[in-house]
Amino acid sequence: MAISFFRGGGIETTLSSINLFFLAQQMIVATGALYQLGAGAYSSLEGKGKFEKEPRHIVLEDDYGTLSARILIDRVVELALIVKAGQASLQKKS
Repeated sequence: MAISFFRGGGIETTLSSINLFFLAQQMIVATGALYQLGAGAYSSLEGKGKFEKEPRHIVLEDDYGTLSARILIDRVVELALIVKAGQASLQKKS
């Protein structure tokens, strides 16, 4: 997941860089449905880059961003279960 202060602040580039690292390490990349590269959120109201003192954790006010994070977490759990089932299946065959 990547968090940016304003729209166009590099979320897609950051997610792409993270995914390339994962692929270089031969890891499985989990992606969500809203951001094709992972999950992203903005830490300013509507991603406009306007500073607000309150609320303190304004990223939690980004409904689209928090939804993308929930979807990504669900996908990570699903992939973990698939890998675990595959490992169990291979052990039965040995």
